[in-house]
Amino acid sequence: MRSFCTLLAAMLGLGVHAAAHAQYALSSVWANDGSDKVWRQELRASRGLDVRNTVWDGVTIKQFGARNEVVSFAVILESQEGADALSVSFQELESITGDRIENTYKADARSIYRYAGRPIEIFVADYVQIRGIGKDNMGYTAYYDERHVPSMMRRPTAAGNASVGLGGWLDRPGADKYVPDALIPIELRPSFSIQKNSSQVIWCDIFIPRGTRAGIYHGTFHVLKAGRLVRELPVQLEVLGFELPELPRIRTMLAIDRGDIIRRFLNGAANAYSPTSPLWSAVDRI
Repeated sequence: MRSFCTLLAAMLGLGVHAAAHAQYALSSVWANDGSDKVWRQELRASRGLDVRNTVWDGVTIKQFGARNEVVSFAVILESQEGADALSVSFQELESITGDRIENTYKADARSIYRYAGRPIEIFVADYVQIRGIGKDNMGYTAYYDERHVPSMMRRPTAAGNASVGLGGWLDRPGADKYVPDALIPIELRPSFSIQKNSSQVIWCDIFIPRGTRAGIYHGTFHVLKAGRLVRELPVQLEVLGFELPELPRIRTMLAIDRGDIIRRFLNGAANAYSPTSPLWSAVDRI
C-alpha cells in the first residue's frame, strides 16, 4: 500500500509539473490592432513594458465595428523558454440577448476559401527578415528626414536636430529583424512552435454580418499547448447601429503620371519628364 501511495503521489506530482510547464511555456500573452508590427525577437510584455493599447486594456481584447465590416486584432504570444505543440481557438461571440456571431462551418485545408458560415478567421503570421532599405521616388539621402518613419526603422538623430539621421543600416533598431508579413490560415498550420526568446503573432478577422443586432458581444480566445488549455483572453466586440454599403460611395483619386512609371519600372530617372524621351512614348503605348 505504501509503494502504491508513493507511486500515486509521484504521478500526481508529474501531472502538476506538466500543467505548470504548459502554463509557463508562454511568458506573456497580449494583443494589439495589428498595425504595430511586433518583430519575432521582441518580448515586450515579458520585459515588463506597458503593452496596453487601443484594443488591449491589459485583460480584455476590445474592438468595435459596423454591420458588414471586417474588424481585426492580433494576439502576441511570447515565450522565453520556447514552446511547441501550440494551437489557438476562437469560434464565437454572443450578446446578452443571445445573438451570436459564430462559425457554423468547420473549414479544413481544402476549404479555406469557403467563407460562408465562417465570420471568424484565424491566421498564423509568417515572418520576413528586413535586410536593408530601398530608395524612395524622391531619392533617399544620408540626411533624409525620417521623423515619419516607424520608430523601429528610424536612425538616431543629431543632438538638437531631430530631422537629421545619423549612422547606417545597423543603427536602426529593426535592422535585420524578422517582421510579421504573410498570414497563413490556421487550417494550414493548426499547430505551431515558438523559438526561445521569441514571439508569435496570431491574426484574427471578424466579419460582422448584415442584420446583426447592435450591442456588446463577448467571446474567449483560447491558447492551448498539446491540447491543454494554457491561456484564455476575453474578447469584447461592440456592434454599432449602422451598416456599411456593399459598394463604396467615396471615389478615390490616385496621383500618378508617366514620370513615376518611368522612374520606378523603366530605370529612366534622368529624363523621366521629357516628352521627347523614348520612354515617355513607351509608357503611352502601354
